[in-house]
Amino acid sequence: MNSADPNDREARAYLSSVRKHILFVDLSVSPLTQRQWAGVIEKLDLHPSKITDPNHKLLKNERGERVFLSMDDWLNVLAISPEIVMGTIVVEGDEVLYFRSPKDLIQYVVAKPVSKNNSRE
Repeated sequence: MNSADPNDREARAYLSSVRKHILFVDLSVSPLTQRQWAGVIEKLDLHPSKITDPNHKLLKNERGERVFLSMDDWLNVLAISPEIVMGTIVVEGDEVLYFRSPKDLIQYVVAKPVSKNNSRE
């Protein structure tokens, strides 16, 4: 999640009230390394272009055209500028999940049964 994004802040507040044991990583405060991003991308089985804002200035040249990036370039951009990620990435056990919107994440979390490990008692 990115605390600079108002939608992410709202989703985080809601999710914190619904589930006590959720660990949030704020990418604007604690960015991932290139190696960590490589692991996330591999687990998601998505190309980085599928989780990033295609209109972000870092992904366009001076003429406003989308630039071609190698995988190493993508990992470098993600590590240096995680704000280009659109949506939320969730690590749940061995699974890595991607949600385009906070609403999608909330629906996923609310639909999951509460386990003893996630109970508020």
